[in-house]
Amino acid sequence: MEPKITEDTLRALGLVFPVFSGVQIDLTAVSRSVPDGNKRSASLCNHNCTSEVGGYTCPAAFTRNRGVKPRFASGEELLLRIEMGRNGLMLARNAFLKDHFADYCRLFAVPAAVQAILARSLQSDLCEVNLFGGNPEMHPEVTELIRKLKARDFRVNLTTTGRRFITDRQFVGEFAASPAHLLALSADDFDPARLDELFQMPLGELAATWKQINPLYGQAQKFAEGVYAARLVQERNIQTQVLFNMVLHAGNLRHIRRIIAAIAKHLPGALVNPYSAQDSFVGGDGHLFSAEDIAEFAGLVEYFIYETRRGNPNLTKRIQYWLVMEAVLEIFQEDPAAASKLIAGHRIWRCYQEEPIPGAGMYLQIGRGNPVNFMQSGNGAMQPGGYPGCYWNDITVTGPSPVSSADQVARHLLGGMQMLAARAAEPCPGCSMPRLWFNMITTELGLNSELRASYLQLRQRHVGF
Repeated sequence: MEPKITEDTLRALGLVFPVFSGVQIDLTAVSRSVPDGNKRSASLCNHNCTSEVGGYTCPAAFTRNRGVKPRFASGEELLLRIEMGRNGLMLARNAFLKDHFADYCRLFAVPAAVQAILARSLQSDLCEVNLFGGNPEMHPEVTELIRKLKARDFRVNLTTTGRRFITDRQFVGEFAASPAHLLALSADDFDPARLDELFQMPLGELAATWKQINPLYGQAQKFAEGVYAARLVQERNIQTQVLFNMVLHAGNLRHIRRIIAAIAKHLPGALVNPYSAQDSFVGGDGHLFSAEDIAEFAGLVEYFIYETRRGNPNLTKRIQYWLVMEAVLEIFQEDPAAASKLIAGHRIWRCYQEEPIPGAGMYLQIGRGNPVNFMQSGNGAMQPGGYPGCYWNDITVTGPSPVSSADQVARHLLGGMQMLAARAAEPCPGCSMPRLWFNMITTELGLNSELRASYLQLRQRHVGF
């Protein structure tokens, strides 16, 4: 007998969402000069988050992007590309339901009752947009863009550092008047020794503390900025959902539960979104975790599965993400180095997976141009942003032309990425970014086939089918 699974059950676990998909767009794609005299694309940020001074290296760190030209795309241009992205996602969604959905359900043993729920969730017209980039709050029209997107029935997420909440009163007023539905901040490098102190410090004193931080220490700056922005939102009752993204790395693994507890204590309505550090898309070797780190990580995976199932109100719900991690740990329990490599993104999941069914990369990204194609033209440098592709690896699946139509987007999502990857000299080995894995369908379609059997057993055990 098939288990009784309801739509509420799947939503509570994060297997489906109210939105059918989303657009993640880099608002701060700019050009930068390189030593050979040409231009390249980059994402502009006013922070320096690197492994030398923190737990991981961000490709937008300002020490990695000397010579940037801070000329952003206009708000109207960004709005047009986002609208085209949503329309293209709908076309791709319709084609997937018609041509591939039944095959997906057979391959991944989805019961009939669950199939109906999945199909219904995909047929929603609600789409989210994640305003993203090096630091998207640097865009001069970001608050106006939020207002216009909400008027066009998007669910709007702003993933940012929170610096302007400290430095710009006008920005705070504009954000409060029309806030993003979700404000995503950073908890990658919260200092466990100062958690209670900073959460209880008067905001003026917290701002003064922030000013004393060395500007090269981007993660430390984001700690103070994120706490300040979250507390300001809470104290002024600004109607936005606060979320803290939390990259799990060797430096914070042993403090994660304490950090989550402190956030829950001081900001009871806030969410925490934990996910693994990774180096797959920047040519790393995957050796981010030692055997001792893997043991600590395994305990956290069990914890996150348990807390997701019990409905922890402070934890984002993506049980499929943790079930994949559990599958990795089961299969490679005698080989922590191999487990580390997959956890760090290598071969664990690919957006451009095409065998046997396309559709893994259905969370559209729009951002920097492919550096291989980004060259001088007769009218100057190519446009730095607006291309369908990937924020973290702009080579493997980045299209040659900026987004210009819904049809172009649909072709990119269901076939175009696969063709680009097949031609790439060094294709991205994969990633473990939970936003890109998104729902159950896209997670499973991009999953390394070597993990499938173990994952499906874990899904049966923890979800019921």
